Amino acid sequence: MSILSQGMAPTNPIPVAPDQLPPPKERLQLLPSASGPRHEFVLPPNLEGQAPVLRPGRQPAAATRECPIAPAPTAPDIAQPIAAPGMLPRVGICILNPDNTVSCVLPASGASASSAGPAPLVPAPATPVSRYTHRNRRQRALEEESGVHKRKYARGVTYNTCSQCGQPKTKEFGHSRHGSATFCSRASNGKSLEEWLAEQRAEK
Repeated sequence: MSILSQGMAPTNPIPVAPDQLPPPKERLQLLPSASGPRHEFVLPPNLEGQAPVLRPGRQPAAATRECPIAPAPTAPDIAQPIAAPGMLPRVGICILNPDNTVSCVLPASGASASSAGPAPLVPAPATPVSRYTHRNRRQRALEEESGVHKRKYARGVTYNTCSQCGQPKTKEFGHSRHGSATFCSRASNGKSLEEWLAEQRAEK
């Protein structure tokens, strides 16, 4: 045994306290009472079972907006559309009024489906326009009624003049444009139009 234990350090013995240790603390069954006022939690009322039952794809009433549609008055001498036999009934037609309200024209409910002959054509509804277009048309109509029109732009000259040669900026006088740049054949120092266009395209 002494031969096998050569070169090995002896193990530390179990530490033993010189005095008697106090007994271990007992686990408390109840938490100690805290000092000071206790916080009261204010919870919302319980609404279990009060939610409305909605069909799939239906939104609650708070998320929908109702837009009442007033039916347009119909003249007694205008024939109502009648559905031909074997055809689906016609649906109502919505028309945009000048005061930005929508009117719905519905077919007569008492029309018989056994009448002979094709059904009368219903006039096509007006194309909806924006409020700005409607405002401009109204102002234009008021100007035509009053006879007062806007002052039209009157051009003072018939052509623009080149600042380098003093000639009109037209093709007949050797001028050409590329974007905001102008080519003048008299002030190009011998440069051709094709070379000038290649330079302008290379810069952009």
